[in-house]
Amino acid sequence: MDGRPFDSSPRKLIEVALPLEAVNAAGRAEKAVPKKGHPATMHLWWSRKPLGVTRAVLFASLVDDPSSRPDLYPTEAAQDAERRRLHGLIEGLAQWERSEDAALLAEAQRCIESSADGGLPRIIDPFCGGGAISTEAIRLGLDTVAIDLNPVAALVSAATLSVAQRFAGAPAVSAGDLRGGKSLAGIAADVAFYGAAVETECRRRLAGAFEPLPSPLSPEGRTVAISYLWARTVPCANEACRRITPLLSTWWLSKRPTNRWHARPVLEDDRFDFAVEPGAPPADLIDLKVGRGTNFRCLFCGDVNDADWVRSCGLGAGLGLRLVAVQALADPRRPREGRIWLAPDAASERAGLAGRRSGFPAPIEAALCRELPAESGNVTAFGIRRIGDLLSPRQRNTLATFSEVIAGITPAVHRDALAAGMADGGAGIEQAGHDARAYAEAITTYLALALSRLANRTTTMTTHNRANGSVEQSFIRPAYGFYGEFPEANPFSGSTGSWSGGLDYVVRALEALPAPAGNPTERLEGTGPHTDPSGHTPPRVGRSDVRCGSMLAVLDGDRGVVCTDPPYYDMFDYASLSNLFLVWLRATLGGIWPETLGPVIAPTASQIVSNAARSSGDRAAAHGHFESLLRRALERIADVHDSRYPLAIYYGYQQAGKRSPNGGAGRIGTAWEAMLESLIGAGLRIIATWPLRTERPEGVKKGTKSLATSLLLICRPDGAARPAATVDEFRRALRAELPDAVRLLQRSNIAPLDLVQAAIGPGMRIYTSYAYVREADGARLGVSAALDIVDEVLDESLAGVEAELDSDTRWALTWFEERGFADGPFGRAEEVSTVLNTSVDRLVGAGIVTTADGRVRLLSSHELEVAPDPVANGRLTVWGATQRLLRCFLDGGEPAAAALLSRLDSETADAARHLTYRLYRICNRGNRVAEAAACNGLVACWPELTRRASAPSSLA
Repeated sequence: MDGRPFDSSPRKLIEVALPLEAVNAAGRAEKAVPKKGHPATMHLWWSRKPLGVTRAVLFASLVDDPSSRPDLYPTEAAQDAERRRLHGLIEGLAQWERSEDAALLAEAQRCIESSADGGLPRIIDPFCGGGAISTEAIRLGLDTVAIDLNPVAALVSAATLSVAQRFAGAPAVSAGDLRGGKSLAGIAADVAFYGAAVETECRRRLAGAFEPLPSPLSPEGRTVAISYLWARTVPCANEACRRITPLLSTWWLSKRPTNRWHARPVLEDDRFDFAVEPGAPPADLIDLKVGRGTNFRCLFCGDVNDADWVRSCGLGAGLGLRLVAVQALADPRRPREGRIWLAPDAASERAGLAGRRSGFPAPIEAALCRELPAESGNVTAFGIRRIGDLLSPRQRNTLATFSEVIAGITPAVHRDALAAGMADGGAGIEQAGHDARAYAEAITTYLALALSRLANRTTTMTTHNRANGSVEQSFIRPAYGFYGEFPEANPFSGSTGSWSGGLDYVVRALEALPAPAGNPTERLEGTGPHTDPSGHTPPRVGRSDVRCGSMLAVLDGDRGVVCTDPPYYDMFDYASLSNLFLVWLRATLGGIWPETLGPVIAPTASQIVSNAARSSGDRAAAHGHFESLLRRALERIADVHDSRYPLAIYYGYQQAGKRSPNGGAGRIGTAWEAMLESLIGAGLRIIATWPLRTERPEGVKKGTKSLATSLLLICRPDGAARPAATVDEFRRALRAELPDAVRLLQRSNIAPLDLVQAAIGPGMRIYTSYAYVREADGARLGVSAALDIVDEVLDESLAGVEAELDSDTRWALTWFEERGFADGPFGRAEEVSTVLNTSVDRLVGAGIVTTADGRVRLLSSHELEVAPDPVANGRLTVWGATQRLLRCFLDGGEPAAAALLSRLDSETADAARHLTYRLYRICNRGNRVAEAAACNGLVACWPELTRRASAPSSLA
């Protein structure tokens, strides 16, 4: 740190307000369906942030908030107007579809430059993973340093950020056709061309392994296999039986409504075979899988072979394999016209179980024999101890063959590059070369990434999707999994799990990468064009320096703005998972990337993760290891961070964590507090917290441990001396400052669901403004207790709005918090009404309560009439307006709610929106899920309601 107090720098947009709902919606849309042509689809990396969101976050971190420029925006109205304009830019930047919007990017770069006092900053991401943050930094015209300890992550980031960009604008050296007019079209065409050559050679070498199949349904009598469904086998645990039985979960093969198929067993003496028939399984064909876990009935005697027996078989003589069925093209001449299922024949089963007779080259043999780390999970309990054990015999041969062919193609590409006129030289791609040798190595690198994609769908950990017939990737859960059955993809089918499909993902992702204009020679000589063909200056594209190693070691002499997504405590163990890819990348590219891919197994000693398996099962020691390394990393980050700007850290977590005592949603215990304590201990002050709800919720529902939410923590290094404070002083400071911060958040239309998380930011800003907060007994007030106090004061702040409401609404709010829509004694209702200067008769006249038999009940939104003119009776309460808005929103969506909003005066409408925040808190605390969701939804769409309400059509 340079010792400058954080308050001396202008506040940036991200420290004040964000159009959070628009950013989150754009992120969810981007991640909803991964499509070809998105950089993230080049290679799997876990928990990638949506590129549009990272772009928006970077912009908001670098651009001054208008309140910091009173010279340009002297009034609050002028500041609000400029903030709305900048928020509009953020909303555009958050949309992935606008990644190539030159006008938008140029304006964003102009704003960043105008806020960059002292020159454009460099972005540093010390935990770069798949490179999302750095990808968008260079798209915004900023240079970056991207670092990761994991060699797979470092290679993927290099391929995303710097390898292809060295050859931007260069024509293809092969006979491949250019794929459009983008600056990376040449290298993309070459990857596609040489990838097709790899497939041709591998098909020749594996000619006997994937033969066409006889098919009575195909016009030609032969067809192409798409995938082979295999089942593991064990001898029955019943000593009186001991016959071999399959571990098959269901007899269903395809559940597609228009193309249903099932398998059935054919028993003969002590052996079994499988038959395949169209339609659903008959009712008397009982599934073999029993309950959860690895428990299967014996096909012969019906006894259950439990998980312990299956594990003992795996650790003993090993598990067998039987081919259940083959998915194939109905007509190979028309591959898109349907699929069929075929019963296995002896030849197909023999081909799948046949290994390579000649053995494997040393690098591949080393890859297959590599022991899985102890932290790989319970898969080792089934006898799967090596990488090779994760593969069937044909899968081992397939991946080995592709690896050999790809490694051997580099000289051919080199010759073609020289023949095309590319200069020769000595530097390779890892040494930032840019000539024929480096180009050939770059092509080989992208082909190896396609091999790594193939490896992800060529293991015994893949799963068969019975709804659509696809071969799902190995890491559908972030763990090494054991399954009783698995599909084996035919790499030459052109369909699911094939080489050509994975190659096309790599090529299309390559085309979508940000890259500079002009050809390589012009850029190297500094004579590149300053305008595009249309005469406009294209947005600048930054350069990236990708490094593999511990950020503690390789961040040396660097200074820049840190924006990063650090490790997630004990949720993921990337080093262990990535070994499946590392062994193949190292076998194929070890000579091209010797420094990056040097480790035989991904390094774990310096990895910041809490994994009890690395601490002899001691979870406390594992947590201590994580917190110690995280503190050191954050201290290093604070040292290198450019204090002119805030520091942005993504913190990922699942919703199913600890809740605060008074019902505040989403507060996570140990991991969250460890992160905050580490930030504070590293000398960082927390300024803001923004909930980013961009992860796909179905992943959590399936138990895949995907992250439901990320909190974006905005911090500033603090070099100033800070006083201590008592708990009472801390509470008074919160009461003085938090209400204004909450009002600003509400003015940016933050959803009630997110307000709790966002309020942590200003609360922690106050907490970290002190050296420490002292409790009554002199002990330090910890982060967890401080968060509880922030939560309490947030409630007070929201409740403070009640004083500005009409007396009938305050009565309704008090009654709702006590009883909801249940009835209560008339005496209690009258007691509350007297205190609040109203009466039960007045409440009945306002149309919000009903009375009967000495009981009083608040009317729900669905019991209130929505009159054509809501103020026709002359006295509309804020409560009544709010409930009617909720009813219109639930019954008729945005159009109906907007129509009602258009008939409310601005004061009532604004009060209704504030009341909805308060109602959300009450409903959420009382576990009124549906009502809380309605309140959240109404506020979330308020800008659209306002827009519709102001349109002439809404008044009709």
